[in-house]
Parts: sequence; structure tokens; C-alpha cells
Amino acid sequence: MATEKKIRQSVFAPVIASLFTGIGGHYLNRRWDKAILFLCLFVLYLAAIYAVFIFMIWTLKSTPSGTMPEFNEITQLLSKAISLGIFAIWLTSLIITVRDRKNNIEPSITGWTKSGIAGALITSFLSFLFLASGVNATFSLYSERPGYRDTGSYETESPGFSSHNFYEYLYFGGSPSNSRNLPAPPTGEGKLKGRILFQDQPAAGVSLAMVLNSKYRAKDIITDAEGIFTVSLPPGPWIINAVQTESWANQPEEGSFSMYSGREEKLSGNEYSRHDYFKKNGYPVNITPDPEIFHLEATISKDIQLIWPNPKAEGIKATVSDTIMWEEYPGANRYYVEIKKMRREGTTTHYEEVTSRILHNETSIPLASLKYKKTAGKEPTEYSAKIYAFSEDGTLIAEFSDSFQGGTFLLSDGNILIEDRLDDLFDLSSIEDPEEFEKKVEAISLNKSRATAVLTLIDDNLLFEAETLLELIDSEYSQGKKEALSGYIMALQGECNKANQMFDKAQSINPDVCIPDTYKAKCG
Repeated sequence: MATEKKIRQSVFAPVIASLFTGIGGHYLNRRWDKAILFLCLFVLYLAAIYAVFIFMIWTLKSTPSGTMPEFNEITQLLSKAISLGIFAIWLTSLIITVRDRKNNIEPSITGWTKSGIAGALITSFLSFLFLASGVNATFSLYSERPGYRDTGSYETESPGFSSHNFYEYLYFGGSPSNSRNLPAPPTGEGKLKGRILFQDQPAAGVSLAMVLNSKYRAKDIITDAEGIFTVSLPPGPWIINAVQTESWANQPEEGSFSMYSGREEKLSGNEYSRHDYFKKNGYPVNITPDPEIFHLEATISKDIQLIWPNPKAEGIKATVSDTIMWEEYPGANRYYVEIKKMRREGTTTHYEEVTSRILHNETSIPLASLKYKKTAGKEPTEYSAKIYAFSEDGTLIAEFSDSFQGGTFLLSDGNILIEDRLDDLFDLSSIEDPEEFEKKVEAISLNKSRATAVLTLIDDNLLFEAETLLELIDSEYSQGKKEALSGYIMALQGECNKANQMFDKAQSINPDVCIPDTYKAKCG
């Protein structure tokens, strides 16, 4: 009996140590080799899980059916793997601790060096963290998940209501890139008042934040039952730079939605730019204590419903005999369709505009009606379509834009769409030889990429590097862009006479070349 009691007492300490740390009992058993072994198993197992997670996400993004519900399934599967795997390693370690203890001497740290004790404590703590991750995965797996919905949207809990995520960004210009870290604005007797509507009814429960004067961020703003929100500010002139919504309590279950301020660019002429507001410095308002004045009114609209390509699948195989189609949008008089070529590099997607069309009361555009060319290329080219709907006076009322969930197509018949502007400049559609056509298109594309890189280097004040890269641009395919950038660099270097000569040369090559005012700003 005394022997059994002694064994139970000698087993107790190592078991408690391994129970809470996973490996602590091995140190008390003086089995450093096994302590390090199980620590390595914890590390390697979690590293393997992480590698599998990255691979599955990559696969999900590369397949046409990749959606948010599938992403949720992946996280649940990996949570199970973490929970079961960590538990299996921990249980094995605990069993071996008990077995070694029964065949060993009394647990003791007598004679250990200080560094040995420190090493045992640190590694035991690390093992405890791995064990805790397994416990956390177990609780998150089996606890209630009220935020997940089969529709592919996620809910968050806010005081007083359960809201749907609704991320919309109204940008008026002048907002700094790190606006989330801005301080709150000072409070005062003035009232900045706004209202958000959906289908001419108040949009209650919209949570939002505002960037003001390019240096303040007012957050935790929620529209009331009338769709109204108010921010208390000192009276006087203020600038609204941006409005960022985060959630919408009463968001309908079906469909996707966008928000508009009514200050978006109107459709006029044959081209439309959704992002001309980047040239502006914000929306000026005058704040007073009068609670009846509305400074901002926004409208939430349902997005255009795309029919083809499938809005819920990426990279639909297509030929030039297919037709882009969408449902007629209420109140729309004209549609602006913008088709872009897509190039995926890892997690980054690059877009190059190919063509655009304005349609009057039509809801389809056959690919065969666009300029295209047969090539010798084996890899199909991926394209996306953006569709904007406008009322009779040119006001933007709705849109469809490709998303991570789909709405893109692959021309798999060997054809590629030709950019209208490039065809006008270089007469690409008249080239008969497919190889010659591809070489010319590649040279033009490379020139565009280099010009973009040069502008980035200039913005970063790396003028020498910009000049070096500029030399590689072929003037034949730049249509005055090379000369315009050369003039920009000369202007920044204070050589205004040479800069103006370059600007004149650029316009003589191509009267339509874009020379922004910022290029000439240094020279008055």
C-alpha cells in the first residue's frame, strides 16, 4: 500500500505539469529529449495546418465557384483539424509522461542550472500556448455562430440590433490614406446632418464613419428610424472628405447594394469616369446650430443584376459568339459598359481598359460587336465587365462591378479583344499575321507598364531611376506619353524651358496626349 501511495504521489506533479503545458511533465521526469520532441510536434503540426490553409484559399480563389460560404467551410474544417490534432499530441504526451514516471525516480529539479530551469519554463510556456490554440479552436468550432448566413453575408452584433456588413465608400476628395488612425473631431453646438434613403424610404441602422477636414474621423455614427444621422461640430466651414459605411441593420436578404451621394460624375459625351472625384479636395459644407439643415443626402440602390457572365462564378469559358447581358434597371435610360482585360499575379489583379460602349435602353452587348483578333496564343485571356446605369439626365443610379465571387469570362477560342484607342492609333485590326500582331500588342502593353512604373518612381522622388526606366520606353508606341513624362521630370528639376519644349513635342506627336497640370506646376 505504501508503495502504491508513493507511486501516486510521484506521478501527480508530472501529470499536472503535462496536463496544463503539454510537455512540463517530461522535464520533471528528466526526459528533455521527449519534451523537445513534443514541442516540435506542436510547432510542425500547426505549421502544416497553416500551409494547408494557404493552399486551400489559393485553390478557392482560382476556381469559378469560390464563394464566402466555401471559405467558411474551410475554416471550420481546419478548426476541427487543429482541435483533434493538438488533442492527440497532448494526450500522447500525457500518457508517456505517466508511463515514464512509473519507471523513473522521484521528480525533482535539484541540480538543474538556472539556464536549464529558464529553458524548461520558456518551452513549457510555448507548449501551453499551442495547447491553448487547440482549446480555442474547439470552443470556436462548437460554440454558436450567429454571424454566419448561407447567403454568403456575415452579421455582426451591435448594441440594440443585429446588423449586416455593408461596406460602401463615398469619396469626395482630399482624404489621407491613413484615415482610420485620425482623431475624433472636436464637438460643438453645430450640427452636421445627413440622411440615407433606400427605395425612397429611410435606411435605418446604417453604421458609418466620416473623414472631415482631412484630419478628423467621426465614427460610431448610426442612422435613426428616419434614416438621419447627426454629428456635433463647432459651427463654421467644414470639408467632408469621405463617408465609410460598415453595416446596415435592415439590409434585405437578397441582392447586393451600393450607395450614392448624388455628387457622382454625370454621363456626358462618349466616355465616363467613375473616379473623377480623386481630382477634388472634398465637399465643403457650412455647419450651423440649425437642426433643420441637411448637408448630405445619400441613396442606397440595388445593384444591376448580371445575367451573363455568371455573377457568382469567375473565368466562365466564352467565345466571341457570347453576349454580355443584364436585367433592365428601373429608371435607367442609358447604360455605360466598360470591358477590361484582367491579369492575375498572385493575390493581385491588374486591369487594362479594352473598350467601352454607351447603350440606349439596351441590356446586352454581343462580344462579336467589339473589335477582336485571332491570335496564336494558347492561354485564354480573362475579361471583366462593369456596367453603369444612368437616368435620363445622366445621373448614376446603379452599377455592376466584378467581384471576388465572379462576373468574369475567359475567351477560350483563341481571340482577344482589341483596345479601341490602340486600334485607332496603331491600326491593330489590319495586321494579318497573328505572331506580328502579338508582338506589337506585347510591345504596346510593355510600354504602358513602364510608363506607369516611371510615374510611380517620380511620385516617390526617385528621379534618376525614373529617367533610367524612361529610356526603355519606345516612342513609337507611347504616343507622346514618353515625352510628357520627360517634361514632368525636367519641370521637377527646375529646367522649365526644356520641360515646356518636351510638352510641346508630346502634343505634336499626339494632340490628345494627357499632360496633367501637376506636370507643369513647378514651372508656373
